[in-house]
Amino acid sequence: MSITDELTGVYNRRYFMQQLEQLVVRFTPSTQAVVAIFDIDYFKQINDNYGHAEGDAVLCRLAQFMQQQLRPGDIFARTGGEEFGLLLHRTNAADAKRRLNAIRILVNELEFVPSTGIEQPYRVSATIGLTNVHVDDDKDSVLYRADHALYFGKNKGRNCVIWADDEADADVG
Repeated sequence: MSITDELTGVYNRRYFMQQLEQLVVRFTPSTQAVVAIFDIDYFKQINDNYGHAEGDAVLCRLAQFMQQQLRPGDIFARTGGEEFGLLLHRTNAADAKRRLNAIRILVNELEFVPSTGIEQPYRVSATIGLTNVHVDDDKDSVLYRADHALYFGKNKGRNCVIWADDEADADVG
């Protein structure tokens, strides 16, 4: 079975989930890791305004860009539609939030030119939800917290990095 997403060439959801499962099973008190969910804001508008081929081109370019931003050992995977997952090893919360906010800003600076060349160039933004992995976590609890943070960010206006230390505590940043 393939471990890469056919469209973008990055890891796929299956591989991401396997790696997350391995991470939580082997996690120790001395381990540091962060899980993040990265979602392109208003992606449906890209497909509606420019067509699905343009949407695919955006996904591919962002996937390539993200691969260039990561350290060896970090895992970036397309987990569905315009959503991506990140496993950041050997990283604490403050460093992860700082790195992902810098990446979010760089994503905002990317310019996309529609393939027709008729329309004006456009930019995209992303919302990122992240959480620490804890010793007593299972993969579902980690994903729940990261998703909760992501949707908190979407509801707060998008284009942000949201930290959720647990499902009841999200901090806009």
